[in-house]
Amino acid sequence: MERANASVGSPVVWWRRLPLERQLHWILRLGVIGCFLGHGAYGVLTKEAWVPYFGVVGIDRAWAYRLMPWIGMMDIGLGLTLAIVPLPIVLLHLTVWGLWTAALRPLAGEAVWECFERTGNYGVPLAFLIFAGVPRCLRGWFIPVWPSDTSPLTADRARAMHGILRVTTFLLVLGHGALGAFDNKPALTAHYASIGLQNITLGGLTLTQMVGGVEIVLAIAVLVAPLPSLLLAICLWKMGTETLFMTAGSLPFEWIERAGSYMAPLALYSLMSQERKRRTIMCTWQWHSIRCVVMTLALLGVTALPARGEVASDGPQVGQWKTWVLASGKELRVPAPPAETSDQTTTELAELRQLQKERSPITNTAIQYYNAVPATQRWHELAFALARAEQQSPNRQAWLIGILHTALHDAVVVTWTAKYQFNRKPPGLLAPEVTLVVPMSGPSAAPEPSYPSEHCALAGTAVGILTAFFPKEEANLKAMAAEVGQTRLLMGANYRSDLDAGFTLGQVVAQKALARAATDGSDAKWTGTVPTGPGLWVGTEPLEPLMGTWKPWFMTRGDQFRPEPPPAVGSAAFQEELALLKRLNSHPTPSQRAIATTYAANFFDLVWGQGYALVRRERLSVPREVRLLAPFAAIQVDAYIAAHDAKYIAPLPTSWRPRPNMVDPTIVPLIPQPNHPAYVSNAAIIASAAAALIGALFPQEAAHWQYLGEEAGLSRLYGGIHYPSDERAGSQMGKRLGALAVQRNQLNGS
Repeated sequence: MERANASVGSPVVWWRRLPLERQLHWILRLGVIGCFLGHGAYGVLTKEAWVPYFGVVGIDRAWAYRLMPWIGMMDIGLGLTLAIVPLPIVLLHLTVWGLWTAALRPLAGEAVWECFERTGNYGVPLAFLIFAGVPRCLRGWFIPVWPSDTSPLTADRARAMHGILRVTTFLLVLGHGALGAFDNKPALTAHYASIGLQNITLGGLTLTQMVGGVEIVLAIAVLVAPLPSLLLAICLWKMGTETLFMTAGSLPFEWIERAGSYMAPLALYSLMSQERKRRTIMCTWQWHSIRCVVMTLALLGVTALPARGEVASDGPQVGQWKTWVLASGKELRVPAPPAETSDQTTTELAELRQLQKERSPITNTAIQYYNAVPATQRWHELAFALARAEQQSPNRQAWLIGILHTALHDAVVVTWTAKYQFNRKPPGLLAPEVTLVVPMSGPSAAPEPSYPSEHCALAGTAVGILTAFFPKEEANLKAMAAEVGQTRLLMGANYRSDLDAGFTLGQVVAQKALARAATDGSDAKWTGTVPTGPGLWVGTEPLEPLMGTWKPWFMTRGDQFRPEPPPAVGSAAFQEELALLKRLNSHPTPSQRAIATTYAANFFDLVWGQGYALVRRERLSVPREVRLLAPFAAIQVDAYIAAHDAKYIAPLPTSWRPRPNMVDPTIVPLIPQPNHPAYVSNAAIIASAAAALIGALFPQEAAHWQYLGEEAGLSRLYGGIHYPSDERAGSQMGKRLGALAVQRNQLNGS
């Protein structure tokens, strides 16, 4: 028995007997190696989440995927180099590279906490470099730092390492905690759900937020009093929580990549465990100064950045927002809900108690399907799917989506008017035993009045509109609405009377929206003829030649932003544009080909995918979601109207401009060519208008959306179907249209 105990304890005893310098060498070295091997592996595997980071420096998706394997191999190569020959120059590179890759996240629009959470990626190699000693000559950068050659740790180096490791541990724990407490990061929620902890709440806070709060306290404790036991506990905690990546379905490389997050507190633990070193490095006035600076910066960061962990409530003022198809939020009257003490309320509460007993993994899939995504998303996706199944043109698809989202907006506004008129308590407040299921995306705002249900108002509106356009789908649409309502009951979020009132309200809003659509000019039939002659578009049955006359949402009429005429066919300016197109068309680069084909095949998916990603990233409440997406949809309709005014209705030579291959048959389009004139580019005006709108509403997103707008416009040049002036004019028109949309939004206040 004694021999067995000695055998078990021998590695620990051996480790403790190692000189502190050797312990630190191996801890820091393994931390850096693991970080860059894991990071490199994801580069080789071409991780989709990296694409936006390339966009920060202007690298498009196609080239991002080409570069990822090379970057991954570089990281793996440097990690292996450090494993075999620990060179100071490699440590310097990994410090700078780790800081840059971490900084790319906030630069790409993510929370600054993402950069903090990855402090181990650059703090640990920096600590190793300081520990090894910064070379004083060029040759020294290429001399290996072997464990046996490490000089005794001086007081100055110990203080420097202590400061670096302490700040590193503080920031990485603070960053991870803030992502949970402030952002309620869905990925963290998924981690806890992978071990069956998805429905734990306390006082309206999710488990993700509560754990995040604890981690923030731990981070502050590290800064104030880094006791060895605390540091060891943090090391073990980080190793355990990062293991949840794998239980949630990620590859082991995620755990390996975060080696710096474990080794920073472990190295600081080793340093602090040596009593002789602790007396040297603790409580000096220099460290007090560093601590004050770091705490001040952290406090400023917390107070300056929006806390997005809890969805903000706009309260009764939502009912006062400017509507699209209704006169105001007070146009429709909703009957009063059952009284709290009524028999109907008692019956409805009994139903909710029974449904709580029926919750299961199967019912949870339905709950998450409808409620863990933005409230309008499933109806939006279905509308597009139905329109595409009937092979509707992109113009008609955008028109339908505009009708849908403006109506959904008004349904929510009327719902909020009624909510604060009656102030019905949610079931959980009236009967505490009715517990609320929190979606994977996190909790909503502080409980709003439950009557009527906004989710069922959205369902009623969508069913009413989509049934009018796709009558054969009526049964499926109503079944989907019923399932949405059932999930709200299973969640404990609403009474049945909330659902009925919401659905009925939505149906009325749908009829108002359809009445507007019936008079917007979209049903007019074109009886004109295609003009003929040199320098004009050639074809038959042009697509939507009257769309420029349709009733817009923002503009007073379709020609409000009519552009100046493009360069005349045959002019020197035109020939210059044509020559550029021929060069692009004859030798397109891989990225140009990829951009052209991607936008041609998935234009609306790309635009709307980014829109819904923004809703999720900003954790917008249902009112804020519809307030964003209604103008986002409407501006695309107006963009089509303005573009088609220029294409067909404006005087020659603005209208009926020929496509490039109609002037020079040697230009072969890389993508399908729409059956309408070239000037102006629909893609350019739509994308630039959307970018202008989003950039004004969310300034932190402006650069990203501006790039998307430019890329969408250029995709048509790369595809060989537009001239540069088509893209340029469309982009200018889109920006003016975006400014008009922003002006309307400002009528609602902040």
